[in-house]
Amino acid sequence: MDPINDYTRVHHLIDTIAMCAVVHLDDLTLGQHPDTTAREDGKLALLDWSRAGGPIVSDGWEASVALTQRTSPARALGAALAAAVKVDAQICEDLPLLSGLAVSADNLASRTAGGPADAALRLALCARGLAFAMLGEEGDARRGHNRDFELRDLGATDRPEAWLGTDGRDFADLRAIAFLPLTEGDRALLGAVC
Repeated sequence: MDPINDYTRVHHLIDTIAMCAVVHLDDLTLGQHPDTTAREDGKLALLDWSRAGGPIVSDGWEASVALTQRTSPARALGAALAAAVKVDAQICEDLPLLSGLAVSADNLASRTAGGPADAALRLALCARGLAFAMLGEEGDARRGHNRDFELRDLGATDRPEAWLGTDGRDFADLRAIAFLPLTEGDRALLGAVC
């Protein structure tokens, strides 16, 4: 597992959601750039509302990186998934994996007793568990992707450990979420829960 690549993938997931829905976490807001030209170029901006006027503290591809550095990757992902739940009807068609994972994690978080009081971290932990379950078991698929991400029918002669039960890109996204490490700050928020 490559943690740097997984963090890059998590930033991409957060960016993808932030293009469709505004992500709020603590005193920070990640969303489409307020400048019209930058917004038309598809740029995001991170605003800090703890300072007067909510100035832009980061923009472009660095905005989600700044968000995760100021909070944590898990909490930032949880906040992005919460934003995705609010606009699920709008993003379901374009982002089916993220939409389904966000709605399922929100449902699990709201129906499960216990867990951290921090809503973003709670949602991220639920998403981690669901993503891990969605990775599947070896040999689940009769049709799937081999290790080279080629879609084909899997026969009895194919080794079960080479089968992936989901699309290769989705598998990589799910893996990044399932194995997203917690920071010391995340663990402190968990407190007596762990």
